[in-house]
Amino acid sequence: MIKKSAIAIAIFLLSVLVFTPMFFPWNTVAEYYIRKAVSDNRIPARIDSIKAGPGGAVISGISIEDIEITQIRADYSLLSVITKSADVSVNSPLGTIETSIDSGSVEARGLLDMKNIGSLLNQSLDGDMAVQLNMNLNEQTGDIVLTSDSFTVPTDFGPMPLKNLRGEGTINKNTIDVTSLTSEGNAKLDITGKITINTRDIGRSMMNMSGTVDVMGAKQNITARGLVRNPRITAR
Repeated sequence: MIKKSAIAIAIFLLSVLVFTPMFFPWNTVAEYYIRKAVSDNRIPARIDSIKAGPGGAVISGISIEDIEITQIRADYSLLSVITKSADVSVNSPLGTIETSIDSGSVEARGLLDMKNIGSLLNQSLDGDMAVQLNMNLNEQTGDIVLTSDSFTVPTDFGPMPLKNLRGEGTINKNTIDVTSLTSEGNAKLDITGKITINTRDIGRSMMNMSGTVDVMGAKQNITARGLVRNPRITAR
């Protein structure tokens, strides 16, 4: 009798483990929490579709104001609820980003299309930018590294090509302290400063940067202040 009961319990537990993930309303739950997060944080986002299952979720057709995101994909397991871990990939005309989340710690690697980002900011930029980001979500702190083999920025004298551009900074909530921004080639930058992120409108984030620029041996002091979308740049 005891043996039969043990077998019955084992079969019941196996059935729960197998069939619960199959019939659990993943789409309904995922849509509720995603749309709640958007609403609670007042993000002006439009989402075309949300598809979720026991192994992951795909959010398609996302637009946040002028920013179009083709797809966000999250891969997780049933243990993710306990371990608070997931892998998330973002694909959009602005670039691609691969992110790993583990117990409040985030590691992100991506490649940004600066020409499309420049169009969003009304700036004539060109080139690709690699990004590495490490964040502690609980403390909202982290560090960021940006690199580009070839990057072009607009100036009063025409486009300025920058070689081996590298930027490093630390993040504290919505403030990025740019500890180093350098480049090589005919235009050498050596700049530090601060960027205050406007989470409601990235283009209205504020920057306060200063340093030097050396163009073919002619060295000048340079400042860039004001809105990221339209900074006031002076060199003398």
